[in-house]
Parts: sequence; C-alpha cells; structure tokens
Amino acid sequence: MKKYIGIIVISNSLIRVYWHVTMKQNQVELPLKKWQALGL
Repeated sequence: MKKYIGIIVISNSLIRVYWHVTMKQNQVELPLKKWQALGL
C-alpha cells in the first residue's frame, strides 16, 4: 500500500508542476481538456 501512496503523491506533484507551467504559458484550455479526457 505504501508504494501506491507514493505513486499517488508523485503523480499529484507532477500534475501541480504541469499546471503551474501551463498557467505561466497562458495555455489553460488545452490541459483542462486533457484532464477532462482523463477524468481528473
């Protein structure tokens, strides 16, 4: 179970970094569409 929790934490941190980068690039619509497609 600890391995799965670690994977979830890492994935969440990567999503946050990806979100901040896209916000700086003013590309909000594309990642939102991708997240909706992934069901996040």
